[in-house]
Amino acid sequence: MGGTAGIVTGVHKNALLVPRSAVLRDDEKKTTSVVMVTPDSLALSVQVDVGAATDSVVEVRSGLLKPGMTVITEGNYAIADSTRVIVHARDQR
Repeated sequence: MGGTAGIVTGVHKNALLVPRSAVLRDDEKKTTSVVMVTPDSLALSVQVDVGAATDSVVEVRSGLLKPGMTVITEGNYAIADSTRVIVHARDQR
């Protein structure tokens, strides 16, 4: 007889998750950031604290990030703060 079991090692209620590709590490300054898009379509780099991570998503904490906000996942390392951006959503299928 066989079976499958799962082991829960912790629960993170109300965790804010972003795609792993949205997270930028600066090893020199020992900081981590995410580039978000403000309501007026400007890119803004926001320093975050990271928590749990999987292959595809990372838990982040910041007073400036809220659920539903847009974060940049491609080319984010080269965008200066206050750059006007146009968001093209990916097909989520």
